[in-house]
Amino acid sequence: FIALDIFSVAIAWTFSILLLNIDSQEGLNIGREFADIIVNNAWWFASTFVIAVAFSAVFGLYANIWKYAGLAEGIKIVFAVLCVASWNVVITIVSSDLGVSWAIIMTAIYFAELIATRFVYRLYIHLMSKIRNSESHHGIKVIVIGGGAAGSTLIREMKTSDKLKMNPVCIL
Repeated sequence: FIALDIFSVAIAWTFSILLLNIDSQEGLNIGREFADIIVNNAWWFASTFVIAVAFSAVFGLYANIWKYAGLAEGIKIVFAVLCVASWNVVITIVSSDLGVSWAIIMTAIYFAELIATRFVYRLYIHLMSKIRNSESHHGIKVIVIGGGAAGSTLIREMKTSDKLKMNPVCIL
């Protein structure tokens, strides 16, 4: 996820500059002015990478198993993004020619990308487990009589064995 977060910051940084450089009279004006903005703010750009990764680590976004992402992880993402936003607003006020509106747009794009990467990964894990489960559950549907220790052992064996082509569907 660290590589995805760095990529997300780069995309958010770039698109927010591009969005603010749209001139309705001349279309998209990204030539020399865009290059100057990137060069003049390169230190800020690099520091935003470090800050984004650091706050993501502080709030535990790299330690979670995103298969079970929920409200708690969403709150952690919000706090990490707010910290990055605070950094961008402070630096914008102190020394940048981009303006606070740029920091707000960049933060919104970064937040959307952070949510998207986490939950797309969660969707990927979910779909892969569905595929794995559908492949492993082909076979004869079986009713297991007896839910005690012997029934439990029998069900475990049916699920883990490649040789048994049985799928337990009910326990009586």
